[in-house]
Amino acid sequence: PYFPAATPGPPIQTTQHNKGPDGANLFIFHIPNHFTNLDMWHLFCHYGNLLSVRIMVEKHSGRSRGFGFVSYDSPEAAAMAIKELNGFVVCFKSWFVFDSLSSYSF
Repeated sequence: PYFPAATPGPPIQTTQHNKGPDGANLFIFHIPNHFTNLDMWHLFCHYGNLLSVRIMVEKHSGRSRGFGFVSYDSPEAAAMAIKELNGFVVCFKSWFVFDSLSSYSF
């Protein structure tokens, strides 16, 4: 049987720096509550070399806040992830994936 995670687990970071160069850091909105950082890693790793994955959590409960950040080592990898995953539907929610420095209106 499948038991959804109560928390997203610890952030994943592959280098000392958790951010990539300008244009390589993404903001993801509408992440389902049962998703873990490892789930995010597996979904985003197909588009380039990941530096970090972090689902933001509530301070006291540790539960997902439904958004997070993914950083690549290149803007080209981030652009490919945006192209492929912006609008991606997971659990009836359409994801918003965009450069974390851009201004985006929902």
